[in-house]
Amino acid sequence: MGYATAAPDFRVNWSGGGSRLRFFFEGSEDTVLLVNDPGGRWHCNDDSAGTFNPTVTITSPPNGQYDIWVANYRSGVSTSGTLSITELDLHP
Repeated sequence: MGYATAAPDFRVNWSGGGSRLRFFFEGSEDTVLLVNDPGGRWHCNDDSAGTFNPTVTITSPPNGQYDIWVANYRSGVSTSGTLSITELDLHP
């Protein structure tokens, strides 16, 4: 579990024809990534690729608005870092 704000940290309007959409966050803390897709489905991840950085991969992503939260394991703590979004099959 983690602590997140009520409002999303990021909002992305995506339209494309790719077979996948990947969100990953590289930060200063152990974080959790939560993504609510245009169909209202939730996608979550904690640690990926042997790191504390979360990655969410959505296959056959629908066009529309994606709401994104970066949650922290500690209440009231802000985490600095970089959110990346790609259609490529690459991981940092």
